Amino acid sequence: MNAIGDISKWMMAGAAAMTGLVICLSLLHLIFVSTLISDEKIRSELYWVMLMPLVIVVCRFTGMVLPRAALFLYAIALVYYMDCIFVLVYLMNTLHGSRKSMCEKLMAKGERISIRIYPFACWLICFEDFLPTEQNFRRFEVLVFQSPVVRIMLEILNITVFMELSSRKHMYFQISNFAAMISMFIGSYGSYVIVPVGASLLHEYRFLLLFRIVDFCQLFWSVQKFVGDFFGIIDMVPIISHASIKLPSSAVAQCEQRGKTYIHPFFDGNGRCCRVLSNLYWPEMDFAL
Repeated sequence: MNAIGDISKWMMAGAAAMTGLVICLSLLHLIFVSTLISDEKIRSELYWVMLMPLVIVVCRFTGMVLPRAALFLYAIALVYYMDCIFVLVYLMNTLHGSRKSMCEKLMAKGERISIRIYPFACWLICFEDFLPTEQNFRRFEVLVFQSPVVRIMLEILNITVFMELSSRKHMYFQISNFAAMISMFIGSYGSYVIVPVGASLLHEYRFLLLFRIVDFCQLFWSVQKFVGDFFGIIDMVPIISHASIKLPSSAVAQCEQRGKTYIHPFFDGNGRCCRVLSNLYWPEMDFAL
C-alpha cells in the first residue's frame, strides 16, 4: 500500500464504498423479486437482470484493484450485459404468455414490425414493415443471440493472441474490438426492432424503460473501452502492459523468503535436486536447475 499514492487510495476507498452500496441494493432487489413475484419462470429471468449491477460493480472494482485481471473481467461483464438483453427478450415473451400469444395480440391490434430504427436503419425507407409473426420474431432474436456468442469467441482469440505477443499494442486487437462492436450493434438493432413492438402492450410493467436502461449501460461499457484503446494506439494516452505491472518490493521480498523456506530444502548447494527425491522418483536422472 505504500507504493499507492494518496489520491489513488481515496479513489479506491470511494469505489469500495460505492461497490458495497450497489451490492446492498442488488441484494434488496433480489429479496423483492423472490418475495413479490410468484411466477417461477418470470422470477428466474428477473434474477439475471437484478444481478446485473452486482456483477458489473464487482468486476469493475476487482479490475481496478487487480490490473492484470481487468481485461478478463471486462469481457465477463460485457458478456453478462449481452445475456441480460437476450434474457429481456425472453422475459417479454413470458409476460405475454408465450411468443405465439404475443404475436396473436399484436396481429389483432394491427401492429407491425418496423426495421427503420433510429439511428441504425432509418434510411431503409424502401422496405415495408413486417407482420408480427413467430418466424419474424425468431429471426430478430437470432440477431440478439449472436452478440454474446461472437463476443465470447473473440475474447478467446484475444487471450490466445495476447499469450503469443505478450502485448496488446497490436493492430489485431483493434480489428477484434471493431468486429465486436459491429456484432454488438447488430444485436442492439435486433433488440430495438422487436422490443418496442412487444413492449407496447406492457406499459404497466414499464418494460421498455427497463430495456433502455440495460441497453444504455451495455453501450457505455463497450464504447468507453473502444475509445480508450484507440487513444492508446495513437499514443494519446499511455498503455500500461501487464508485464510492466510490478509487485511492491515488500511483496517480492516476502515471496523470495517463502520460496527459500519451502523450496530450498529440496535442493543442494549446487542447485540440484536433493538425492533423496531424485533416487525416490527419478533414480537414473539428475535434474539441474
